[in-house]
Amino acid sequence: MSEEVSNLLKRLAESEAAHSKSEAARITAEQYAAELSRSLEAINLSLKDRVDVSSTFAQSSALITRTSLNFPSERLLSPTSTDAPCFIEGDYAALLDAPVTLPTNSTLALDFRRVLIAGGTAREIMRESNMYVLATSILPRFAKTVGSPSGDMTASAIFTNASLRSSLWSFSSGCKPELHVRAAAGDDGEPKFRPAYNGELKSAGDSRALEQAAYYAAMDMVRVFFPARDNAPCKRRFFSRAPLGFALVAFPHVGYFIALEWIGKLLVSPVSAPFLLGSTAHSAAADALPDERYDDPYELNESLEWVTPNNSDKTDRVAWSISDGVFRKLVRGDARSGAAFSSMFRAYKRLNEVLSTHEPPESLHLIAYARLYFGAHELLIEMPAVAGREATEDDMKGVGDGKVLSNVAATFVWLARRCLVHVDLRAPNVIVDANGYPWLVDFDDMVVTPEAVNSLEGFRDVLQSLPAATELCTFATSFLSGGQSEISAALAEAFDRVET
Repeated sequence: MSEEVSNLLKRLAESEAAHSKSEAARITAEQYAAELSRSLEAINLSLKDRVDVSSTFAQSSALITRTSLNFPSERLLSPTSTDAPCFIEGDYAALLDAPVTLPTNSTLALDFRRVLIAGGTAREIMRESNMYVLATSILPRFAKTVGSPSGDMTASAIFTNASLRSSLWSFSSGCKPELHVRAAAGDDGEPKFRPAYNGELKSAGDSRALEQAAYYAAMDMVRVFFPARDNAPCKRRFFSRAPLGFALVAFPHVGYFIALEWIGKLLVSPVSAPFLLGSTAHSAAADALPDERYDDPYELNESLEWVTPNNSDKTDRVAWSISDGVFRKLVRGDARSGAAFSSMFRAYKRLNEVLSTHEPPESLHLIAYARLYFGAHELLIEMPAVAGREATEDDMKGVGDGKVLSNVAATFVWLARRCLVHVDLRAPNVIVDANGYPWLVDFDDMVVTPEAVNSLEGFRDVLQSLPAATELCTFATSFLSGGQSEISAALAEAFDRVET
């Protein structure tokens, strides 16, 4: 029925009400019918569509009953019911890519339209299998697809057998990642070492997405950086930069990227804000992932002799060796927490920045460098070996001429004023050379502060605010409880006399 006819019928109904309620209006049925007839002429209805208005009005009650706009009854089942149809796609609801009466974000509308096209219906955009193509349509520059997005591939087929073993882990070869992608490393014309890549797309409510994404990305990291050969782990090798991997963690139809950094432990953390799969935000987040390049690693000399502490908590977790004037220390991934490894990395990075840009006073004795190298499940530290003896407890209490303690305090203050605070000022971390000068030689328990520390009170604040500072350090606990009075006095004096 045309809109004009519908309007006329509406006016018929209105005339009946007006006729019965208002005699004063003197609008007879015949007069009103004549008016309606003129309206029909005006809209030039065809003969077959014309209505005998007089007879229509005479039968208006019956006609209006037949054309009333009453709603049919529709019971909506609970959306948790497996039998419930999708009410968004019924006759009385629809899913659009943008609002109609509100300001429209054209970029968001375009992004969501891609999701609608991929899924097809409101329910299908929540089905993970319909999002595989979108999830792999945008990749970081260092990644590539393997096979088809919707195929059936095992992890060993995607990452090769080189991914199946590290020095610690053995991975499942038969698991089947949903995303058939990996790093484009070592291919023709591609760098040999670059960040790894994979991910996981899970239906909402599945709690395993994050761990599975990290699992598959870790397999690709092993393939790229520490490849197994003939089912044997890679030889002990180390990179001058932390091996990186990235993974997409997604639920239909939203995802985000996580980063994997091999710094002693495999450290996993979010590296992007959430985005719609296939969106411009997805593309921008992928483009923001760094395509790091790596020099060739070096393999650890197996002939080096290593010693470990007798402390049962550290045995085999920490070891050191001295040869050819170089001190080396290995720190295994289970020797520290993730927060402590993170703090350790930042401290060594800052230390080398300070050493390369600031000239310390001649009265201070600081090493020339302290480098970190990154292996599978372990860190390697290298620095010049200092010939001498380990400081004694009496040295650290200022017994005798007090030269060791005062010089240690001066070195501490010089570093603290450059945002590096050593939180483990114990005798084993100080070597006294042949001339009686002390050298700080263990920087694992230094922390980087946001601002320079210029007072003893500032040092206390650092110890109280950084959990990583006290995790493995009995000195910090003792200092905060009122112990280490000699060191406290030496530091207070050094803050007064040591210039920036």
